[in-house]
Amino acid sequence: MAGVIPANAQGELQGGFTSLMSFTSIFGPLLMNIVLFPYFTQPGTPFYFPGAAMFVGAVFCLIASLIARTALKKNIPVTT
Repeated sequence: MAGVIPANAQGELQGGFTSLMSFTSIFGPLLMNIVLFPYFTQPGTPFYFPGAAMFVGAVFCLIASLIARTALKKNIPVTT
């Protein structure tokens, strides 16, 4: 991303990444450890799946990769 963004916007890019990292550091553990893991490991749940948090994390990574690929594909200059 740093190669695509102009030099005068590098600080905004780094600030955006830091904000996103802070957001995920707060809400990621809450979602995965307090909501998903207990839901799929307690008795009486629809099915036992202790790896649900890892599966959801992998899905989020796949979605993020697709978004990044789409965003970068639009901004890469075509050289002939």
